[in-house]
Amino acid sequence: MKKHILLSFLALVFVSLFVAGCGGDSTTNPVDTVKQGSYIVSYPAGAAIWINNTNTGKVTPALIDTLSVGQHDITLKLTNYTDGMVYTNTTAGKIDTLTTNLSGTNYVAYGPVRVWVASDTSSSHPSGICFSNGTAYALKVANVNYVDVYLKDGQTAPDSTQVWASIFAASLTRNSYFFGTSETSLTVGAAVQARSAGTWTEKLGLTTYKSFIVYDNDNHYSKVMVKATGIDVTSKKQWVEFVWVYNKQNENYTF
Repeated sequence: MKKHILLSFLALVFVSLFVAGCGGDSTTNPVDTVKQGSYIVSYPAGAAIWINNTNTGKVTPALIDTLSVGQHDITLKLTNYTDGMVYTNTTAGKIDTLTTNLSGTNYVAYGPVRVWVASDTSSSHPSGICFSNGTAYALKVANVNYVDVYLKDGQTAPDSTQVWASIFAASLTRNSYFFGTSETSLTVGAAVQARSAGTWTEKLGLTTYKSFIVYDNDNHYSKVMVKATGIDVTSKKQWVEFVWVYNKQNENYTF
């Protein structure tokens, strides 16, 4: 009897060791851990992200990397703005980027809009911006009623580029004033600096400020941010891309 019990015990130990040896590290997860989903950006930032009618609890910009493969309906919700609707078809193991400009009763977001530091007045390298309609314009008399600001070469490319009120350009008449800020994203929900004499300027260096407030010729405020800078390989011309939120209410500096 004792011999039988001993043999059974030895057999059990052998089987246990065999299973442990074949199983490897018990902490290893055999499931594929590659994630997929979307990096979601909105202008302005801070919009609540809803996916398939469910609030994710995240706000833009944010990475959602747990989406299942297939189509998803994404809704971006931000106070005072119309809901932004985005549709994505998620691919296994891939993260895509979704960008949406939001508009609403009081505000509209624009960009990225590329403008050039160029001495020519051609439409192929527009140097001016109209903040109210989100368009880049060439610096010529035909656009006198649209151009709010333009870029001027600061001598070294591209970070010393300056933004000037259009009143300084030949044939243009609209004037604008700038107030430099340190914001790193376009958000809403608070008042900005109101324009006052002595604290605002008609010229602003982009070396110092990558974001600023604009008070335009029609007495409207915009929150502006430099999105990217670079030099075109073919033309060798400097360019800057801007994004901004335009307040559609006259003399209203709340965003």
